[in-house]
Amino acid sequence: VGRTMAEYSVLDRLWAAGRITVTGREHLDAARAAGRPILFAGLHLGNWEVIGAALVAIGYPGSGFYEPQDNRFHDRIAKAVRLRYGAKVVFPKHSAARTAYRLLLDGSEIFVIYVDEIFRGRVSAPALGRPLRSEGNIAHVARLARLTGAAVIPVYCLRVGDRARFEISFLPTLDLPRSADRDADLAAHVARQVARGRVVLVEMDG
Repeated sequence: VGRTMAEYSVLDRLWAAGRITVTGREHLDAARAAGRPILFAGLHLGNWEVIGAALVAIGYPGSGFYEPQDNRFHDRIAKAVRLRYGAKVVFPKHSAARTAYRLLLDGSEIFVIYVDEIFRGRVSAPALGRPLRSEGNIAHVARLARLTGAAVIPVYCLRVGDRARFEISFLPTLDLPRSADRDADLAAHVARQVARGRVVLVEMDG
């Protein structure tokens, strides 16, 4: 926790210092060229806050849901740094989904949702062998993608070595199932997101 918060305090300096590399940017460029909104399905790996700083640096500024930190000092640091590098946040209240929908349709910004959040003491993803549930952030991604036609691009960040260096990976766009059965499509899209996350974790484990 201490290391992560120390990195928070210099997030706005990491890109200029050459401490962030990006792979898979072509997936973002292809979605933009096709005129599609971009919806990132993020994972809490490495220092996930670095993703926002990198997106601003490469010309993809956007917004994302924000959950206040339990520790008020951590929360103060996080808010100050996000403002410095140009991030925008949407507080996860009842109107948050409508705000995300509007921003995606506007087309001027991307939206980031982390799909492995903890909700009511349960980690949403990976499923770890449990039945998949069509709720939480992973379901929000699927529903927003269906409503807006957004390209869903998984993204994660890993530390490289021990000196605050990071590699961000943007994965190929997840295709959204479309049929007359919306519930079945939702379940299928949730399963695809979980499967992609599982592949990432397996590759990390070697």
